[in-house]
Amino acid sequence: MNKPVFRYFQCMIVLGLSIYLADKWTNGQLYYYINMRFALITLIGCLGLAVMAVIGLIPLFTPEQAALSPQSKPQKRKTNLAVIFLLPIAIAVLGLPEPYIWIAFVFVFFIGLMRVSQFQVGQYHLSDIPAVALVILAIPLLLGTFVPVRPLSTSSLSTRGMGLSAPASIGQQSVQTMEIAPDDRTVLDWIKIFNYNTDLSSYLGKSANVIGFVYHDPRLKTGQFMVGRFAITCCVADAFAIGMAVDWPDSTNLVDNSWVDVKGAVDVVTIDGQKVPLIHAQGVNPVQAPDQPYLYP
Repeated sequence: MNKPVFRYFQCMIVLGLSIYLADKWTNGQLYYYINMRFALITLIGCLGLAVMAVIGLIPLFTPEQAALSPQSKPQKRKTNLAVIFLLPIAIAVLGLPEPYIWIAFVFVFFIGLMRVSQFQVGQYHLSDIPAVALVILAIPLLLGTFVPVRPLSTSSLSTRGMGLSAPASIGQQSVQTMEIAPDDRTVLDWIKIFNYNTDLSSYLGKSANVIGFVYHDPRLKTGQFMVGRFAITCCVADAFAIGMAVDWPDSTNLVDNSWVDVKGAVDVVTIDGQKVPLIHAQGVNPVQAPDQPYLYP
């Protein structure tokens, strides 16, 4: 493979990574990986990758200029085709369906490849690039593109377990949690209240209405289950599962990882020596998983 084509593949992989991030940002799947507060940083990184790719492509589409020495008389610059590689990113940012994005990427990829492959190695002054670098660079893009995007499920609890406490780092938010109407509190809100308040009398008997996945925790009694959510403070690597115990006679008929809407009065139960919220359910109704299944402290 000659150097121009090799450099072209390198730039297209970087461009592909930018397109991938832009697509995940617009369709909301980015938040399967990171906390929502880092979305702007990711968008800046996406734009940075796009700029890097286009800057790398510009000399490949102006071989006459790249071949000139500093003493050579400048020639009239031709219209640069590198800007057409921004088309797939524009489609991704506009939120169009994913097939259109990758069709546009393949289209501009082959247009550029046909032109670059015609150039001679001598027209460029490019340093040697190890082939292994190209492979390593392509791995994240291939994994992200072909591995289906799925949020965490109860299958990961075998290693992570179901937590009963919110991290100490988010304990200061409990004041704002107390101001939320009881029916609007999430699983995480109720956990924070029980973790960071010594007097729970004002919360017992209050109505709760929470959505979460079903998990049959072995620490609970027969006729009880956990309604849980995963929370992300930074990225999915530090995700933790938290849950509220639910008292429901038909709990054995519920399937782990199915999503339910639980309504009922709040009580307290002790698990592993810790006081945690318990819902005496008046209704447990199946629901679809939320578009954003995670909670973000």
